[in-house]
Amino acid sequence: MRPNLFTMNTFGYYPKPDAELINIAEEQERNFWATRLGVSIEKLKSAVRATHSLDYQELKNYLQRSRT
Repeated sequence: MRPNLFTMNTFGYYPKPDAELINIAEEQERNFWATRLGVSIEKLKSAVRATHSLDYQELKNYLQRSRT
């Protein structure tokens, strides 16, 4: 079961404070995160689609599992 990265409050959902979220909306951000994770931009986008998550640790774990 995937951890829930968002908590409900009276105003809607907001990210948990300990979650490091990846931004893939801008090219510069995609380049940064792809380099940090050691993957191509396409592999990063594919991992986001596969995990339905923008959490750095969850994506890192997914990418490590997919390499083996």
